[in-house]
Amino acid sequence: MEESTQHIGINGMTCQSCVRNIENTITKLNGIRSIKVSLEDKLGIVIFDSNTISINNIVERINQMGFNAELNQTIQNDNLDVELGGISDENIPISIERISLINGVLNVKFPFKNDSTHAQISYNKNQIDTYTLY
Repeated sequence: MEESTQHIGINGMTCQSCVRNIENTITKLNGIRSIKVSLEDKLGIVIFDSNTISINNIVERINQMGFNAELNQTIQNDNLDVELGGISDENIPISIERISLINGVLNVKFPFKNDSTHAQISYNKNQIDTYTLY
């Protein structure tokens, strides 16, 4: 399982019912670990198994629901490899979710199958610096 986190811009939501509809529909897709949608920020944060479902399939499904979804991409993105200590495999999803909630973090993954001590973090350099990520 290759767990990944992505931020998806979502336009066209008008109320909390839209938020719940997106969350309930996407959560049911095979390979989805979790999704949190913010009406105010027009943003969805999805954690998924990239070996099972692609981010493009998730975006397409949201669009099929009548919303305008697209990946949040900027040219000011950078990647950071971070060495972590003491994280057990069962806590990796929690760690990914916590890191992904930091404003400016775009994607978090643990690239090595049997190594939970290294994470790769993609982030927007205009919103966050490496000091904050450490």
